[in-house]
Amino acid sequence: MPILKEELDALSKYGVLKTEMPEVITANLNPAFPLRDYQEEAFFRFIFYVTGYQERIKPAYNEQVKKQEFEGEFQRVLLPKA
Repeated sequence: MPILKEELDALSKYGVLKTEMPEVITANLNPAFPLRDYQEEAFFRFIFYVTGYQERIKPAYNEQVKKQEFEGEFQRVLLPKA
């Protein structure tokens, strides 16, 4: 059985993941730091995981997802809505 990263890599390779960022996300990003390609890819993977992945571990914010998708670069671009 493939691990989550391998499955998401395959979906990304064949264009199954969304390629348009939802307004709810872009409205809450810091405009001083434009997203890089790999950051957008991480958002698309997270959105698919939460909305369309059948074998998702609930709740969606488990430790594996936090480590894979929200470490490092996202900490500086995600800002809470004031």
